[in-house]
Amino acid sequence: MSIGTSVKRFLDQLRVSAAAVAMAVVFGAGTAQAVPVYWYYTDSLSQLTYQGGVVAGVSYTTLQDVTFNSLGFIDLPNVAPTQWQMYYGIDDGLLGTYQVGIWRNDTQELLASTTVGPNSVSIDQYDYFRWSPIPATTIPANTTFTIGALLPANPQDAWLLDTYSMNSTGITGPGAGRLLDPATTLSFPPSGSLGSFTGMQVVANASTDIVTVVPEPATGFLVLAGCALLSAARRAS
Repeated sequence: MSIGTSVKRFLDQLRVSAAAVAMAVVFGAGTAQAVPVYWYYTDSLSQLTYQGGVVAGVSYTTLQDVTFNSLGFIDLPNVAPTQWQMYYGIDDGLLGTYQVGIWRNDTQELLASTTVGPNSVSIDQYDYFRWSPIPATTIPANTTFTIGALLPANPQDAWLLDTYSMNSTGITGPGAGRLLDPATTLSFPPSGSLGSFTGMQVVANASTDIVTVVPEPATGFLVLAGCALLSAARRAS
């Protein structure tokens, strides 16, 4: 086989690989309907905050056994709106990276944790969170649990104070804000809230959906290109 023919086949493989990566980026998150613990909504007294150096979250109680497969961090617009909107606009991705965890309140045991950031996925345009996977984590019926996130000293992304929530099936509320202040590690937030109106704060969430974090297109292309090079080298030898 001539060198020219080998090069042409290699370039053809790269084109196919690039197309596969593009398809994965478009479809990798799937089309499943998100089933989060709660959906939030705001009113004119709700506040955007960039408060950092804390673990902030919210507590709910299960009415039945619920298995969670992903944790999320709120995705607010990177450019905050100039006036109040019920959901503060359309999510546009995260700038920073955040540790998110889920605990049982009775034991304060960290059941699962993950990192949510720019590569995390959106699985429902109406829940306004970005999601990363966790091992399947079942919380028994009649158990109070907390979902929270560690906010660095100067977080790049905002979160919300004094909101309202609507629970999903099998969850009872209303959500109670939880806070650990100050905090430098992902630890159980024992009590309290930064809000003063409803006490409900929106920063972290959990979902029954199974999500897949898709690598950045450039990273995926480099991996596939490397595989193609190795394949070509093996055939040449």
